[in-house]
Amino acid sequence: MKDIIIKPVHNNFVESMPDVHFCFKTGVLQMTGQSFMDNSTEFFFPLFKWVEEYSTKSDKNVHLIIKLTYYNTSSAKNLIMLLEILEEKLPNKYKVDWYYTQIDIDSKEDVEEMANDLDISVNFIDFEL
Repeated sequence: MKDIIIKPVHNNFVESMPDVHFCFKTGVLQMTGQSFMDNSTEFFFPLFKWVEEYSTKSDKNVHLIIKLTYYNTSSAKNLIMLLEILEEKLPNKYKVDWYYTQIDIDSKEDVEEMANDLDISVNFIDFEL
């Protein structure tokens, strides 16, 4: 199974897509940057499929690292879907570290609410921009 590595192409849309590295060997799934594409479902769909396939091909735990400085409502819905897939396919076999900034404390509160709704554990880590 191949890793997923997405590095946005340097063009007018570079700021709207996150960097993604999902590593099969280590089980580390990392998203950094910003996520506010017009059609984020199209962007996230291969990530969902990768996690589903990973759950059938590896017995390693997953470490999801989200370090997004901004994401829109569409991306938030897809991040929720990603967490739901992890919970469904890899129950008790994943860890979530969610980085947030003091500047955007509302984002942390939104994720706390999301985690409570999904009944999952999320580690929150404050970082400086």
